[in-house]
Amino acid sequence: MEIQVEAPIKLSDSDLIELNRKLVIFGASVDSRPIYRVVWAEDQTEKRYGEHKTVVVGNEHLKLGHHFGTKELPKYDWLKGKYILEKLVPNILGDDIKTDDQLVYEMVIDFPLNKPPWFEAIVYFLKMGEGNEKEEARKYIEAKDRQEQYEYEKEVAYFEEILAEGGKE
Repeated sequence: MEIQVEAPIKLSDSDLIELNRKLVIFGASVDSRPIYRVVWAEDQTEKRYGEHKTVVVGNEHLKLGHHFGTKELPKYDWLKGKYILEKLVPNILGDDIKTDDQLVYEMVIDFPLNKPPWFEAIVYFLKMGEGNEKEEARKYIEAKDRQEQYEYEKEVAYFEEILAEGGKE
């Protein structure tokens, strides 16, 4: 039995460029890089410093080893056939990720397999995550605080009434 694997659905280069051009509405860095960008996961690499395992295949043997240093590796090697929404953030992993940039792109979300990203969905997601969701959470907390304050005041009034009547319920 042969398992059929669907080929990933990819945007054309021009569609991806246009999508990223539109994302500039969410801002850009001082060097004009957009704060958010959409990338194909398998195209992204980063230079990582550390201990790297090596496997050398010889004529009739394998040689396993390791070395310390910097090596360019797939950034999202666990994500195949997916688009990623990335955000430009300060490079807090400076010792591990080797770059001259103070800012690096990090993943915000990966899009479902075989579902190319579209601009309106990204805008909705960013507005929910960056503003509205926090605003809704704040409103919920304030409402809960008001409800608790109301219940507290009601309970205090009840006990004050009992005390005023001489402790009789």
